[in-house]
Amino acid sequence: MFEKLSFFFWKLFNKKYINSKKQFISISKTGFEVINLLGDTLYLYKWEDIEDIYFEDENHDNLIIVDSKNVSISYPKSTINWIHFLKTVPQNFKSLDYEHIANYLKSLKYCEICGYKAVDEYCDVCSAETWDDKFLEDYESKEEYLKEEQLDYYAVMSIYEHVDFEQDKDLGFEKDINYKIYVSKEEILKHSAEFYYD
Repeated sequence: MFEKLSFFFWKLFNKKYINSKKQFISISKTGFEVINLLGDTLYLYKWEDIEDIYFEDENHDNLIIVDSKNVSISYPKSTINWIHFLKTVPQNFKSLDYEHIANYLKSLKYCEICGYKAVDEYCDVCSAETWDDKFLEDYESKEEYLKEEQLDYYAVMSIYEHVDFEQDKDLGFEKDINYKIYVSKEEILKHSAEFYYD
C-alpha cells in the first residue's frame, strides 16, 4: 500500500498544478484520512466521529469539518480528492448543502486523459489539467498533450505490474463512453521503464 501511495505522490509532484496543492484525502466506507504530500497522515477520522460538515460560505469552495470534540478543520477545494470526498460523504450531516453537491457533481466535465467525469479546474481522478490552447507553447498539438498525460496516468512502477486501462473505476466516477486512449500498452511500458521503474 505504501509503495502505491508513494508512486501516487511521485506522479502528482510531476503535475503542473501541484504547487497549489497541500493535502490529499483518502476515503473509505468507514471514514477518511488527510495526508500531506510527503505521505504523512495529518488526521484520521471515522465518519461516526464527525459531528457536522458544512461549506464555509456561498462560494462552496471550502469545507469545514467539525469532529465530536468540537474541533473544526478547514478543507479547501484545492485538496486532492475533494470531489471524491463530496461524492462519498454520508447523507446525515445537518448543515451540509447536499443540493449544491448534487448540482456541482452534475456540472463536472469528462476528462480526456482518464475518461472519468471528474473535471472542475483539473481532474480529481488523474490530476491532469484540461486542455488549453496556451499549452501549444509546450506541445505541438492537443493530441500530443493527451498522449503524454496518458503515458503518465497509465504508467506502472515496476516490470512486475500490468498496465490497467480500467484503473480507478472503483472510485465511482462515470466514464465517458466516447473516451479515447491515444497510447498503446507497449508505449506505456517503454515510458514507465524510462521514467518510473525503481
